[in-house]
Amino acid sequence: MFDFHIHSVYSDGRGRIDEIVRKARERGLKVICIADHSSEHSLGLTKKKAEKRSIEIEMAEQKYGVVVLNGVECGILENGRIEKPEFKFDLIIASIHSYLTPEEYYKRLRECIRTQEIHVLGHLHSEMVSLDGRIPEYDLEIIDLAKENCVAIEINSYHKAPPHDIIEEAGRKGLIYSIGSDAHSVERVGDVSWAKKQAEKNFRKSILDVIL
Repeated sequence: MFDFHIHSVYSDGRGRIDEIVRKARERGLKVICIADHSSEHSLGLTKKKAEKRSIEIEMAEQKYGVVVLNGVECGILENGRIEKPEFKFDLIIASIHSYLTPEEYYKRLRECIRTQEIHVLGHLHSEMVSLDGRIPEYDLEIIDLAKENCVAIEINSYHKAPPHDIIEEAGRKGLIYSIGSDAHSVERVGDVSWAKKQAEKNFRKSILDVIL
């Protein structure tokens, strides 16, 4: 089991790196990714913060024997672009955090997948982003684009996203999946049982097969 979407005090999370990794070991996780918000977020990572966090991650890895990836969660902005500091991240999650019209929502997803170097599409159609209705043919297009560009789809336990029909279709199309708790507190690290159940039912290949 793994958890590839955890926030720390280096963005808007409440857990320190040592606390997060210790909790991961207690929960039996062998590998996690701390994916703090990127530079477009008011509390997000800068180059200096990313470098400092990396040192703490390395220390915690050695202390607790858990593999910890240096990750970042980038908001998908206008024209699908993402912002991130000059730092070599192990995993890049791209997610929409804005309230958008359906046309703009899908446009940003398309352009991001086509033009940006990302590993994971985060919490697709989360309830935190209110859409005035989904467009089924566009959902199929996003799934196909993700497949073509080797972008994993995140199964997010906190937001229960994406919806079941997208999970099932992504599984049928052979997409890679990632699992995330989207934890902002130490107590929720490894809280991925819903996502794990969806993955086991629908998918064959995880992001672990690509990243590690």
